[in-house]
Amino acid sequence: SSGINAEYGDLKSEQRVLPNAPLAGYDMDFSTSGMRAFDLVMRNMDRSWWGVSGYNTLEKIGHALHMSEAWTNAAEQYKTISKTVDPDSEVCACLNDVESNGIMDHLNLIAFKIRYPRITSGNKNI
Repeated sequence: SSGINAEYGDLKSEQRVLPNAPLAGYDMDFSTSGMRAFDLVMRNMDRSWWGVSGYNTLEKIGHALHMSEAWTNAAEQYKTISKTVDPDSEVCACLNDVESNGIMDHLNLIAFKIRYPRITSGNKNI
């Protein structure tokens, strides 16, 4: 369990946000996160229920690479912060209270936009 809330990439599931980021199913034979992300998209490209609704394969690859970079950067920031902030501090308590600090609301909004881009973007061509 990662303890990190995450948008759920299974578009056919009723649950939009998970309490823990799931293992993505990366092929660990690849040595870089970018190639793992690329491979994951290619293996799932024919599944309409997987990934970002309305994205073509190239857009899904771009999104997967972007998210890979975002997770890598977040991990680096976490390592830095964890060395300087006491886990019992008010800062950590506030960050962990995802129901009250707006994090869960934002994740639900992002998940809604991913599932229903036509509604949320105003673009009727999606």
